[in-house]
Amino acid sequence: MRYAIISDIHGNLHALQAVLKDIRESNINKYIFVGDYFGDLPYPNEVTDIIKVLNKKYIVSGNKEGYLTNLQENNKDEWIHKYLL
Repeated sequence: MRYAIISDIHGNLHALQAVLKDIRESNINKYIFVGDYFGDLPYPNEVTDIIKVLNKKYIVSGNKEGYLTNLQENNKDEWIHKYLL
């Protein structure tokens, strides 16, 4: 069994596409994603969409996903003012 362990994509769609191309050529059986799928680069939705449709994957959330959970659970106005200064 061969696993591909992928982390810290941070919305970098082009890098994810390149990695997945390399993985397809390497006869990988399963994917393990270990966090930070979005947060810094411009394609978080596209990265998430690609990960969602992959078969045979395990997904773990990272600290970037934790930030979004905290934002969703807290007062957004307070967060925006606090972090945009």
